[in-house]
Amino acid sequence: MLAHYAISVVCEKSVFARDALFVKKIAKKVLPLLFKKSCSVSLFLVSEKTMALVNKQTRGIARPTNVFSFREPRGFIAPKSNTLSIGEMYVCTPYIKKYSVPFPLDFLVLHGLLHLAGYDHHKKSETALMEKKERFLCKKTGINYPYA
Repeated sequence: MLAHYAISVVCEKSVFARDALFVKKIAKKVLPLLFKKSCSVSLFLVSEKTMALVNKQTRGIARPTNVFSFREPRGFIAPKSNTLSIGEMYVCTPYIKKYSVPFPLDFLVLHGLLHLAGYDHHKKSETALMEKKERFLCKKTGINYPYA
């Protein structure tokens, strides 16, 4: 049975719709390389104001940032499904376009999806493993690796 990847993209503002197709395209490239089984993900394209609220509520920092990923909690009560929900990601495209050089949108989506797959960069050993996976995924998908 072939794996199916359900990608939901929700735009807070209609102006973000032009980025929605691009973000979904990147997720379609990356998800099969991270998950062999069917899965779903929700991507929210949000304003700097909304991202600042999310950042304040989750980290106590009252300013926007580029991307947040929230993995599906273990034991989360959800309808029975053959598709694993891996979580949700908030993407602040206005912030990325202003401040995230040399980290373009495609790389930051890839990076956020890695977090949903369980990768992190809090410790040196985690960072090395995550960066190795980022290099691999960038090579496979044609995304420019910004640390090169």
